[in-house]
Amino acid sequence: MVLGPQVHARHIQTDQFGEDLPDDFPIEYGHHYTQGANTAYAGYEIRNQDDARWWDAYRRLGGMPVVGPPVGVPFALGGFEYQTTRYGLLQRWVARDHIGPANALEIMDRAGHTEWLYQARQVPRPIEDDGSSSHAEASDIRLGWLTHDAFRTAFEQNPNPVGQLTWTKADAVKRWGLPMSAHERRGPFMTQRFQRGVFQLWLDDLPNMPDPGSVVPLPVGEFMRDTGSIPETALRPVDSLSAMREAQGHRLGDRLHAAIVGRLAGEPGKWAVYAAPSGSQVPEVAIDIDVVVPAASLWKLALLVETYRQRAVMGLNVQTQLTMNNAVLQRVDPPASLAPGEHVTISKALERAITISDNTTAILLGDRLGYLNMSGTLAGLGLTATNVATRHTVTTARETAMLLEVAVGMRPPNWHCTLADVRGMRSLLLAETRNQRIPERLPLGTPVAHKTGDLLGVSNDAGVVYASTGPVTLVILVRDAPFAGRAAATSAEIAAMVVSGYDPLPARDLLPVG
Repeated sequence: MVLGPQVHARHIQTDQFGEDLPDDFPIEYGHHYTQGANTAYAGYEIRNQDDARWWDAYRRLGGMPVVGPPVGVPFALGGFEYQTTRYGLLQRWVARDHIGPANALEIMDRAGHTEWLYQARQVPRPIEDDGSSSHAEASDIRLGWLTHDAFRTAFEQNPNPVGQLTWTKADAVKRWGLPMSAHERRGPFMTQRFQRGVFQLWLDDLPNMPDPGSVVPLPVGEFMRDTGSIPETALRPVDSLSAMREAQGHRLGDRLHAAIVGRLAGEPGKWAVYAAPSGSQVPEVAIDIDVVVPAASLWKLALLVETYRQRAVMGLNVQTQLTMNNAVLQRVDPPASLAPGEHVTISKALERAITISDNTTAILLGDRLGYLNMSGTLAGLGLTATNVATRHTVTTARETAMLLEVAVGMRPPNWHCTLADVRGMRSLLLAETRNQRIPERLPLGTPVAHKTGDLLGVSNDAGVVYASTGPVTLVILVRDAPFAGRAAATSAEIAAMVVSGYDPLPARDLLPVG
C-alpha cells in the first residue's frame, strides 16, 4: 500500500537551472502540472486569480492525489466558470464566490454526448426518472442504487485518508454526486455512473489492467476534453520552462521565506525553520535546515516509528509489560514518573512518551527497543545526521520533517506500514498536550500532529498542520534561546504566518453547485 503523495519521474534537463525540471512545481499563487497535457514540455496551471481561488478549492478537494492534474485552464460556459481536472470538474458560482465539484456527467449529457460515453467509454446511460417527488426522496432512491459492495465502498471511503482526517457520507455525495445509474457489466468490468464521476470495477485478470476486484475512477475530465465539451482556447498548454522561469522569486515559499527571515532578524537564539506542503520533496521555507542541533524530546519520534516498525516486522507485542529499574532511574531527571519495580505496558509507555513527553517511560521503552535498532531504522530512511544512540540526541530540521512525515503517512517507510499503523502513530501525535508553540495561534480546532522538545536554551516543535487546503509540515528548532517564553511565542507567530500563507481563508462548507 502506497501512502501519501506520489513522486513523478519524468524530468527535463534545462541549461538555465542546471537541474531537472520536475513534472509539477509551484508557481505564483498556484501550481503548474505537466501530467494532464498531451504536449511535451508543457502543462496547465491551477492558481488563485483575484476572487477566483481555484488553487485553494483544488487543494481542499484533495489536489493531485484525489482529483488529478488539471487538463485545461479556466473557461466560461452557461453562466458559470469551470476548470477541468483528470477526475472531475471544478465550477465557480460567481454570485456566491464559491468553487466546488460540478456535475460533469450531466453537462456532457446536456451537450448530447450520452451515446458517445456509452459506446466509446462504456459509461452506463443515465436513468432519467427515478420516481421521486423531492430532492430528499431522490437522494434516498439513488443512494439505494449502490447495491454492489465494491461500488458502495469506493463511493463512501475517504479518497485521501492520509491527508484528510475525517470523511462522511455527506462528503462522498459532495465529491461524487448521486448515482445516475445502477452498475452494469461491460465485458471484463462493471461500471456505475454518478453525477460527478464514474467508477469501474475490474472482474477479469487481464495483462496491464487493474487487478480483479479493483475499483478505479474514470477520467471524466478527459472525457469532457475528448467530447469537445471544453473550448479549444482552454486546452492550450503553457510552456513549462517559461512557467518555471516566471515563477522564480514569486512563489508562496519565496515570500514566506523572506517574511520569516525578516521576522527572525534580531530575535534571540539560533533558528532553523522547515515548511512545505506535506510530502514535498523540496521545502519551500528552508532556514538552516541541515544544521545539526540538539533534538531534545524530538528523539521520541524515532521511538514512535521504531515501536510500530518492530510490531509490524518483528511481531512486537505492545501489551508486554516493562519493569522500571535503577538503570533507567539514573538517567532520568527527578522526579521519575515510575518507581523501580513498577510496571507499564509498551503501548502505555509510548503513549506517555509522545503525548506528555514523559522521559521515564521513553527511556524505559527505548531500552526495550534498542537504540542501535532505532539508528538502523533511521539510516534506512535516509537520515544520516539524526542520532538517538547517545545521551545528547541531535537532529536537523530537514530530517525531523522526514521522520515526522513517515509517522503520519506522508513519506514511505522502509517496511510495510499499513493505514492502521499510520492512524495509530498519527493519533498519538495529535494528542500531544504541549500546544504553546505551533498550535498556539492557529484557528481554533486546527488539528496538529506534533512533537515538542525542550532543554535549557532549546525550544523545538515539529508538526503536520491539517489545514483545510491540505496538510503542511512545519519544523521550528531553536537553540541558544535565553528566554523560553519568548522563543515559544515567536514559534507560534511563525507557525501562524506559514499556515495562513498556505490556507488564506478559513475552511468553508463547499456546497456542490451545477
